[in-house]
Amino acid sequence: MSDLERLPILYVTEELEVATSFEEPLCEGDLRWLDSATRRVESALGVEGDALHTVYAYSAADVFFETENSTFYLQVPGCPRDLQGCYRLRDDIALGAPAVLAHELVHIVSTELDPIYVRFWYEGVAEALSEHPIIYIPSNLVEELATDDVLYNIPGHFIRWLIRRQGVEPVVRVLQGEPFEDVYGMGLASIEQIYDVEAADIMPSPFACADEPLLQSGDGSFDLATELDCASPTTTRLRHGSDVDSLGTIRIITTETDATYLVEAAGLDRVEIGGCRVEPGDLVDQLGDVTSDADILASNNAPLTTRVFPGQEVFLPASTYRVVLLAADTGETQPIQFLLTPVE
Repeated sequence: MSDLERLPILYVTEELEVATSFEEPLCEGDLRWLDSATRRVESALGVEGDALHTVYAYSAADVFFETENSTFYLQVPGCPRDLQGCYRLRDDIALGAPAVLAHELVHIVSTELDPIYVRFWYEGVAEALSEHPIIYIPSNLVEELATDDVLYNIPGHFIRWLIRRQGVEPVVRVLQGEPFEDVYGMGLASIEQIYDVEAADIMPSPFACADEPLLQSGDGSFDLATELDCASPTTTRLRHGSDVDSLGTIRIITTETDATYLVEAAGLDRVEIGGCRVEPGDLVDQLGDVTSDADILASNNAPLTTRVFPGQEVFLPASTYRVVLLAADTGETQPIQFLLTPVE
C-alpha cells in the first residue's frame, strides 16, 4: 500500500469529516449524500456511530496514471495499485474516487463491529450494502471463501441474497467471527445449493433509487425546471462520475405504462437515463431504448445510464428509471429544464 498524503479537512458534517484532492467545492448534495449513506449503513448494521469518521474524495485526475507503454492504471494515493479506493484501518480513513465511496463508507461503519478480516465477508458486506445492482456469477463459494483474491461481486451477490432471505443480523454474526454453520444451521456448501436455485440473476441494492422522485403529470409527461446551485441539497459534484468539473442532479421517474417519450432539455450538457431495478430479477440485455442496470456491471459502479439527446424519442416500458442531468460548473447558478413528453 502506498504512502498516504494527508489532506486538510474541508468539511465537517454530522457523521464525517471530509477532505478533497481537488479545488472545486463539494456541494450541499454531496455532503448530505455522504451523511445519509453513512447513517443508513449504521442503521442496517446496528452501529451507533457516535464518532466522526474521515473521508478523502479524489477526482479522476488523481486516479489514472500513464505508464511508459501509454496504458493506464488506477492509483489512488494511499491505496494499493489498481484500486479506485480503499479503507485504511490504522488511520480510520475511507478514500477513493466518487464511484467507490459508498463501498468504502461501509468499511468505515463495519469496523465498529470488530469484524474478522476474511475478504469474502469483509468485502462482500461492503458490496452488499453499496448502491449498485450486482449480477450473479457462477462460482464455488467455498473456494472463494478460501482465497484472498476474491471477486467482490461473488460474495456481494450472495450476501445480498442472505440479507433479503433472513435479514442482516446473521450476516453480522458471521462477520464478527461466529462459525457460518452455527449461525445458519448448515454449512456454506449446503446453503450454496439453495442459493444457486433461488437467487435471482440481479440483486438490487437495498438503497436503490433513493433519490428525489420526479412525478408524472396528468398528461403523462415529466417536467423539471430547477437550478444547478452547489448550495442546493439536490446538486452534487461526486455522484455522476469522476468528472468533478461538472455539477449534476439526479431524479427518479416511474412510468405507469409502456410509452415513447420525446426528450427535451435546456441549460444541460448531458442527459442520462438508465433502468433502476428495485426488485431481484432475471438478466436482460436491454430495457426499451435505454440500457438497463441488468447489463453486466463492473464492481463498485453506480447503476448504468445511457446518454440521450434533445429531440430523441426514447421508448420506456413501465418501470423505474434513474435520470442524471449534468452541466459544466461555471461558478454561477445555472437554470436548467428537462422534459419527457409522451409521443402520440
